[in-house]
Amino acid sequence: MIVDLDPDTERLIVNELQTGRSQRAEEFIRRAVKHFLIARELGEEYTPEEIEAKIARGISSLENGDGVDGEQFLDTLEAELDAAEKAHKAG
Repeated sequence: MIVDLDPDTERLIVNELQTGRSQRAEEFIRRAVKHFLIARELGEEYTPEEIEAKIARGISSLENGDGVDGEQFLDTLEAELDAAEKAHKAG
């Protein structure tokens, strides 16, 4: 499958790769799509405004010293999403 990306989306993917959290664009896109689909199935879709508000709250939290380790959080989130997906398929 070949997918054409707009320049903004391509820039976001390049930025993600530069952080080192993802090694390849394919890996990042696979995880992003999986997380999107699971969130949608769980009824956790958000409007752009809701996403911006969540980001603002997160930045404020970090500025107050209430942050958590990003890698640990993502590992935990992925495990929770996998468990929810399995439970959804079984139920």
